[in-house]
Amino acid sequence: MKDLINKFNTYEKCIEFRSQLVNENRDWETYWKYSGGKTIRESENDDSIGTENDFVTIQFADMIGCDGYSDSKHVFKFVVFIYKNGIEDGFTMHDTIEDAIKDYMETLKLISSSNSTKKNEEDY
Repeated sequence: MKDLINKFNTYEKCIEFRSQLVNENRDWETYWKYSGGKTIRESENDDSIGTENDFVTIQFADMIGCDGYSDSKHVFKFVVFIYKNGIEDGFTMHDTIEDAIKDYMETLKLISSSNSTKKNEEDY
């Protein structure tokens, strides 16, 4: 998680990440109003917690052009999404990567214990 913090812990680093996507013609992936943000952490693949249907993500979102935000200044948020049965089951939006990681880790505990309960139920 330190790598994730170091990559997104300042506005300048967020702009740098966005610029890399611009160079690849993929900056649209970051826009909240179009895609809900770019996934930067995913529990099933990155942390081996969850399943293809029950997982958690952290998404990097640019709020530019959204209601209540500037049409010309990039404002970055970090959004923790939870998916249950393959369907988005809510999200929380954070101003800092540190807060998003804290939320993500707490949510992983819930997913992990939920998956353990399901496995135990399947064993019986």
